[in-house]
Amino acid sequence: MLRIGIVLTGCGPLDGTDAREAVLCALAARRRAMRLAWFAPPGPQEKVVDHATAVVVEGASPRDRVAEAARVAGGPVLPFEPLPVGDVAAILVPGGLGVLETFFRNVLVPDRAPELRDEYRATFRGLRDRGVPVGLVGTAHALLGPLFGETGFDPFAVPPGEVRADRRAGWAWTPGTMGAGSELERVLAGIDLLLDEIAAMSGGKDSPPERAAAREERPAGETG
Repeated sequence: MLRIGIVLTGCGPLDGTDAREAVLCALAARRRAMRLAWFAPPGPQEKVVDHATAVVVEGASPRDRVAEAARVAGGPVLPFEPLPVGDVAAILVPGGLGVLETFFRNVLVPDRAPELRDEYRATFRGLRDRGVPVGLVGTAHALLGPLFGETGFDPFAVPPGEVRADRRAGWAWTPGTMGAGSELERVLAGIDLLLDEIAAMSGGKDSPPERAAAREERPAGETG
């Protein structure tokens, strides 16, 4: 049974992870009898947004990404760092503006191109070097260029419910709510295709044999 890591950047599409995409990723994975492990980068979200008004709440107390991610996971969340991530067969990154604000610097800075932060570049590239496929949803497409180079397609031209993938490079992407808005059936259709691609890329690989005992004990951050 594959162990899949879902990486969250908080809770809320305007300042963290889009919870709808995250839950649909978890649903699609569990339909395939995959075990789930939840991860989030330690530290505070860059901002706090009132999702009823889409307005940044000035002076709000910072929200911890791991604690906010636990609202979606419904339990413990592991830090998104190289060591624990190495135990998964694949990684899924749902979208949300938190993906941009967490993993990149110079986001929305005039005359400055966003740059993937070095610590996360190292973590994602470590996964790539170990042959761990990466599934991305919605705004997480921003990770494709820095990690895999030119992809040859316009993410804003991809219809909802479809997927783009490169099995040789080890990535797959679907528009998620970025393309379908509240049409969650179409979002789920694309995520289902995404999981099919990720399963094919992982080739049935499970966690490393030395982790057998951990599988029995269900480590913190794991469900299903």
